[in-house]
Amino acid sequence: MPFVAPYPQTAVKALVLARVATGETVKAICEGDPALPTAQSLYIWARRDPAFREALAAARRRADWMRRFAFDEAVAAGYV
Repeated sequence: MPFVAPYPQTAVKALVLARVATGETVKAICEGDPALPTAQSLYIWARRDPAFREALAAARRRADWMRRFAFDEAVAAGYV
């Protein structure tokens, strides 16, 4: 009998990538939703899937860029 993954990996990967790109950590995403696999499982997926590994790294870079360079009206108001 073939192995059937308990999670729809394609959908889970897309969800995690979108949320990581907004600044959430993999651990926080997985701990906050019991329907998702553990963070350790996602890291295993990233080790086994080079495309997912690169997409995860790119999502982290986007989140870092947003955190560093996003316009914050509250901070800007302090300079006016």
